[in-house]
Amino acid sequence: MRKYEEMGSIDTVYDIAVYGGSIWCAYPTSHTVKRFSLEDGSLEISISDGEIGMDRGSLFCYPESLTLLGNMLCVSDMGNNRVCRINLDTLEVETYLELDGPVFQYECVGEMEFALVGSGFYILYDKKTI
Repeated sequence: MRKYEEMGSIDTVYDIAVYGGSIWCAYPTSHTVKRFSLEDGSLEISISDGEIGMDRGSLFCYPESLTLLGNMLCVSDMGNNRVCRINLDTLEVETYLELDGPVFQYECVGEMEFALVGSGFYILYDKKTI
C-alpha cells in the first residue's frame, strides 16, 4: 500500500476518478479539481479560477463529485447548481447541465442520467425541465 501525501495535504478530497496514468481529485473547499500522477503522486494540473469563497459564477464553487464518461470528467459543481464537463484531452471546461439547486452527485449509466440535488434525487429525462 502507498499513501500519496500531496493529494491529502492540500485540502480534503471529496471524490476521485482514475483516467490513464492519473487520478483526478475534487477539493470542494478550495474550489478546485486537480490531477495527480498515479506513478509518484505529483501534481500535474490544477483547474480553478483562483477565486475562493461562495461566488456563483466562479469556475468551480464546491465541486463535490466526479464521474468519468469516456474522455469526459463530469463535475458536480454544487455551489454553481450545475454539472460541468472537463474534456480530458483538451482540458476545456463547459457547463453540461444546470439544475434548480446544489448538485451533490451526478451519474450516467447507459442512456440514463441521475442527479442528487438539494431538493431530491432525480432521473433526468428532459434536461430542460429540471
